Amino acid sequence: MTGWRLGYTAAPKPLADAIDKIQNHTISNASSFSQYGALAALEGDQSFIEDLRGEYDVKRQFMFARLKAIPNIRVVEPQGAFYFFVYTGGMQLKSVNLCDKLLSRYKVAAVPGIAFGYDEGIRLSYCTTLDILNEGLTRFEQFCREH
Repeated sequence: MTGWRLGYTAAPKPLADAIDKIQNHTISNASSFSQYGALAALEGDQSFIEDLRGEYDVKRQFMFARLKAIPNIRVVEPQGAFYFFVYTGGMQLKSVNLCDKLLSRYKVAAVPGIAFGYDEGIRLSYCTTLDILNEGLTRFEQFCREH
């Protein structure tokens, strides 16, 4: 259910900043259909969870091993998330610039760390197949070696 958010604002910057301050604390609650979906997920059949947990653990371990071997970055193994936060400060690129180059030149999508208040890192998810992870990590490693 991640990503069940929708909306945008088009306004002059001073107005958009004011809207942002209000929006972040007043209307960023879950929509009613999201709440019903969460309730169904919590009350429904839970038998698939152990299988899913095992699959994610395999992907987490695979990605951690690959990331540890890449130069110019540092990474801590996540203990409860489906993504890694990767320190990229050694590349001397701000996170948005790094993510733009990574996407446009290497076709690898990442979330800039500045979205989380830290401009010397990026977030990489492992919510995909091992084949896609392997390809993405190969491209990410090439990017890191060239920067």
